[in-house]
Amino acid sequence: MFTQEYIVLLVLFIVVSLPQTYTLVNKCLSQVGLSGIVKSAGNVTVTGVVIHSVVFLALYCLYKKYNGGLVQSATFGLLSEDPEEFY
Repeated sequence: MFTQEYIVLLVLFIVVSLPQTYTLVNKCLSQVGLSGIVKSAGNVTVTGVVIHSVVFLALYCLYKKYNGGLVQSATFGLLSEDPEEFY
């Protein structure tokens, strides 16, 4: 069964890897003089992948630091770290 941590990792990965997220970050970084995350054809550069990997890691570390209290309260306690609790 999926635990809370797996679901959080899945959601974070999906959000960070969306093409729209790359475009948004490219627009934001272009305003401060850093561009080149997305090429003109829409292809992601290696720099873009590295930046999004760092963002993914930072978001996951924040989640671990605060122990997922927000996720636990948002799911009303339906997700559990103990898989035996579902049976």
